[in-house]
Amino acid sequence: MISTRKLAELAGVSQSTVSRSLNDRPEIPPDTKERIRALAREHGYVVRKKSKKTICSSQRKAIGVLMMRHMFFDDLFINQLVCILNSIIEDENYYAMPLLDFGGQSGVEKLRDLLSLGLIEGFIIINREYDEVIDQYFNEIGIPHVYLIYHLRHSTKQANIIDTDNFAGGYMATKHLIDLGHRRIATMTAVLDEFVDRTNGYREALREAGIPFDADLVFGFDGEPDYDTSYRIIEEHLEVFQDATALFVQYDVGAISAMGALYDHGYRVPKDISVIGLDGLGIGAMYRPALTSISQPCHDLARQAVERLLQIVNQPGSHIVQGKIYLRPELVLRSSTAAFVPK
Repeated sequence: MISTRKLAELAGVSQSTVSRSLNDRPEIPPDTKERIRALAREHGYVVRKKSKKTICSSQRKAIGVLMMRHMFFDDLFINQLVCILNSIIEDENYYAMPLLDFGGQSGVEKLRDLLSLGLIEGFIIINREYDEVIDQYFNEIGIPHVYLIYHLRHSTKQANIIDTDNFAGGYMATKHLIDLGHRRIATMTAVLDEFVDRTNGYREALREAGIPFDADLVFGFDGEPDYDTSYRIIEEHLEVFQDATALFVQYDVGAISAMGALYDHGYRVPKDISVIGLDGLGIGAMYRPALTSISQPCHDLARQAVERLLQIVNQPGSHIVQGKIYLRPELVLRSSTAAFVPK
């Protein structure tokens, strides 16, 4: 197996030159193109012709993308991340194999049958709830696996983990509102691990600014966050906005829902209430007002997960230190937040 990155090293050219050569782009000199395509054939890569893939050898394998719950289909952030992840896996000369509902003992049985075919070289696991049975099975058989969007992030358990620094995300969102002059800042959160980190970041930004933490300004709920639940939560806490001037909703879909609920009950965003989300979804730019958000680094998350997995796959038997990598999000400034103006 060989990736475009490795082909670029062998050919002494950039990775983009390799990609253009394999796609028969006219701007690449013919001799360079043929040399790279010959290396691709030699190492079992895939030559693309008219958007179809012709396999040069039978060595091409798959990377399993293990998503243990169908509910992820309703999660716009997870869907965006998986699309990017699949593209990067394909660019590395692997098939991306999405696998749903492979949890628990029944998941192990299905994985045994699948792995007996010898197609999958490793797994990237996207799951917000820890599955000890699957984790133990992967460790027992020694198959490479990396967690992306991790659960139990504060556990001392050794694992390969790539995730967003959610504490930093919560801190950045709250500090943005504080810097605009807001002091009564509500937040909507959930019980999942990443939301606990975001709430802790919210609390730290308040503490740093000398603003007392007020539990009445924290709207928490069980279950998976979604649009309808977020709308209902805002309706149940409308009295808070007689005093609070800003709202940090810890996921973008919920922030969009909250803006709709506030509008339906006579509040103007951002004139009356500033609203900020967390995810950085493109849909936030289409809403009015466009949603200010803390953007998760989707491309970097996916890229680092694939690179970490391939490092393990391509160095069998070597001692690769397991570790947790948390990537810093970024503020995407749009029009749903504004400076506090006393009434």
